[in-house]
Amino acid sequence: MTHVVLDIENSISKREDGTTDNTPFNPANTLTSVGFKSIEDNRVYYFVFNHNQLQVEPNKLQQQKEFLQAILDKTEVLIGHNIKYDLKWLLSCGFTYKGRVWDTMICDYVLLRGAKKGLSLADCLVRHGIGTTKLGTLDKYYAQGVNTNDIPLVIDPDLAHNIIDERGYEKVTDERSRVEIDYNNI
Repeated sequence: MTHVVLDIENSISKREDGTTDNTPFNPANTLTSVGFKSIEDNRVYYFVFNHNQLQVEPNKLQQQKEFLQAILDKTEVLIGHNIKYDLKWLLSCGFTYKGRVWDTMICDYVLLRGAKKGLSLADCLVRHGIGTTKLGTLDKYYAQGVNTNDIPLVIDPDLAHNIIDERGYEKVTDERSRVEIDYNNI
């Protein structure tokens, strides 16, 4: 069975009334990046689709899309926190997925047995004793009004591992394998 942990990042726009719109249905919003990890082989991938710091060449962008689609086609269980949100973005961007999903937010809701506690990723990670480095970094930029596709981009395999691991799917271990991400050879 193939299990893949996935997280997307997207840009966010402001509506005329000052509220934010993070939906893929607003043409001003774009899919910034997709990070995913196969649980079986421990390989981590982080693809940037639309970021102001990195101009991805059209043919490499197409290769990334095809690679991600191939992974989705082989995936039997797609895992994520509020995975319906990630799927909404992926499907709106032309990807397809027909397998099962495992939503860590819904799992935490069930485990809380009706207790009125936060279900944000940060709340869940704190409740289960898992670090929140990624969230702290992003939250600082969001608090300053920086959009996702303007947050400084760090292409670092350790960062990609931390993004996936700190989402609560498995704790970081020293024995984890590392995948060098080379956008020139995708």
